[in-house]
Amino acid sequence: MKAALVETFNQVPQYKEVQAPIAKDGEQLVTVLASPVNHLVQARANGTHYSSDASQLPFIPGVDGVGKLANGQLVYFMANGPLAEKVAVNEHRMIPIPANVDANKVAAAMNPATSSWMAIKQRLGDIKGKKVMILGATGAAGSVAIEISRYLGASEVVAVGRNQEKLN
Repeated sequence: MKAALVETFNQVPQYKEVQAPIAKDGEQLVTVLASPVNHLVQARANGTHYSSDASQLPFIPGVDGVGKLANGQLVYFMANGPLAEKVAVNEHRMIPIPANVDANKVAAAMNPATSSWMAIKQRLGDIKGKKVMILGATGAAGSVAIEISRYLGASEVVAVGRNQEKLN
């Protein structure tokens, strides 16, 4: 199968033929449809993240993505090495998603969505019935924070941002 392969921290990942993964007990083989290349993935691939480890070279970068199981079910998953055609994923690290979603949009949205979810839950706890103000509401994380606040039961969400068109 083909994958992005980090062989050295001194060059960008190379598109190469690699051994296909084999799912172990408790894992499923996922055909990758989309995997984001966010700041964490970039930093690990170029060796600047604290979790980068030269003894692990070569490796396939990535931490999450959207893919399809053998039965056709779409899933969002977290796993090492999803910048490849296939990846073995622990069954507890995947969430079924509807078949009609855009895999690219889901993959791109999960990093800002996760950061917004964690900030709201950690800093505010239970927001049901509370008024919430989102600073930076016109950016990726802020836009999703509005929806998360509504989902978690905020009585009112005040959006503050620089992009007047998006605010409208």
